[in-house]
Amino acid sequence: MHENLSQGYIVLAKCKQDEINRGTIYKRGINLNFDKAVLETVVVKTNEGEERLIKVRNLWNDEYEWDGDWGYTSSKWTPLLKEELNFDSAVEEKIIFLTVEEFATYFSEVIICKYNENFVYSQITLRHVKNAYSIIKFDIDRLTECNFEITQLDDHYYRKHPEYRYAVSRLILAKKEPSGELTYLLGNIASTKYNNTNVTLTEGSYYAFVLIDWPTKVHDVHFSAYSEDLVEFERVLFNENSHLLPQLFKEYISQCLPPTMIENEEGHLKYQLDFDELALKAEVYVNQTTNKKLRIKKTELNLENCSILNIPLKGADLEFVVEPGKTQLVLVGKSELDGEFKYSYKEKSFTK
Repeated sequence: MHENLSQGYIVLAKCKQDEINRGTIYKRGINLNFDKAVLETVVVKTNEGEERLIKVRNLWNDEYEWDGDWGYTSSKWTPLLKEELNFDSAVEEKIIFLTVEEFATYFSEVIICKYNENFVYSQITLRHVKNAYSIIKFDIDRLTECNFEITQLDDHYYRKHPEYRYAVSRLILAKKEPSGELTYLLGNIASTKYNNTNVTLTEGSYYAFVLIDWPTKVHDVHFSAYSEDLVEFERVLFNENSHLLPQLFKEYISQCLPPTMIENEEGHLKYQLDFDELALKAEVYVNQTTNKKLRIKKTELNLENCSILNIPLKGADLEFVVEPGKTQLVLVGKSELDGEFKYSYKEKSFTK
């Protein structure tokens, strides 16, 4: 945080929404209904030694003054410290100082806006049904630094819906080579409002795949680019291009591991790999025949802390058919990022 503030970036502290008595904290001088701007981190010398403080602009509470360890009436404020930290101006501008422990108690995360006056911003609104994903295409004309971000609606919008939670979001970037093949570049995962990654891209065409593992109701998300040049997004129809992500995973996995034959059936291959950076297990089934359907059935699924992202489940079973000459991707991802990743099944396959 100190490093980002010293570079002139905007830093915001997001208030905790759960596990805290908001009314009690309000009477202590902080309105947790509004996030706070972090202005500075300072180290002060006291009789007990050095202490690190975080300077925060504390608006939206005119009834009560902050009464923390370094509240306005705290005995810790010596005349020298008041002069060093411009105490009188801080009181007028509703600026408070919190210890690191206090800051961690009231705020759940820190949001950093890496503002660059030479960069431009572009955005597209996305929504996909459960067990699917969104595909975005864009071109880069020269070597360009880009910051890509998935943004979910703020939980402030859902105060009347206590069941609302941020979903696990996954971002996958791939480059389309002149040969038509896709090259896997990176993957990023988050279970908070923001999922962002910074990357430098060379000239060429690219795809971004946005996967939101909605636990219940589906919502809009925003996908944006903040970069040296304007990035123009083109939404790609999922139904007409559902082969792209299976193609990407197949090509990437084949570079890492050889495929396995399915029950020694000639022409039926399976590619499988764990993607730790995405908390995903990817399985790609390839039917290389011209006249035989490949039927896969996974029974007795153990999906604790997991979900199937792109194929609907039928109760506790997963069944699908791979048509001749086609490829099917099965993605199994963590639905909660904390906890052990469990996914097991009994697999059967047969052709017709």
